[in-house]
Amino acid sequence: MVRASSILLATFIFLRCGDPAAPPVQSGIVLTLRLSAPHAGPGEVLVAEAAAFNRMPASILYSDGCGEEDGIWFDVHGPDGRRVLLAPPGVGPACATRVAFLPPAGSLEASLHFNGTLYRTDGEPYAAPAGRYVVVARFRWWANTEATNYIVQEERQTFVWDAATDTAPASP
Repeated sequence: MVRASSILLATFIFLRCGDPAAPPVQSGIVLTLRLSAPHAGPGEVLVAEAAAFNRMPASILYSDGCGEEDGIWFDVHGPDGRRVLLAPPGVGPACATRVAFLPPAGSLEASLHFNGTLYRTDGEPYAAPAGRYVVVARFRWWANTEATNYIVQEERQTFVWDAATDTAPASP
């Protein structure tokens, strides 16, 4: 009887974990992403606000600092699907990364401001082309200090950027 129940349990675990149609396990960490508007254009600033909420009964750990993947971080993808730079490469605060705790019922917030100025890899600014952009917010966390694998949660929102229009009359 014990052998039969062990085989049944192992089969259930295998089927549950290996079934791609099975609903994902909820982590207890909720990541939200909200945009200030569905579209914007020159002279406007679109704001993306993200928040991670700890709904678990224990604290979690996350990396905190000024690094590209510390706390909640953002990527923006342009109309061509490629990541765009919102600041010149290498520009930004310098600080050490440290491990921080997010207590039960605690939250962490971050925001991003998109004003239509993008940067090339050489640091040269240019106007964002018109089209659909995707904002991606990510939050990386660990369940405890013994954990060797981290979890990255991600949320996406899209917005449309209207390009500047030239209102000057065409020259003859």
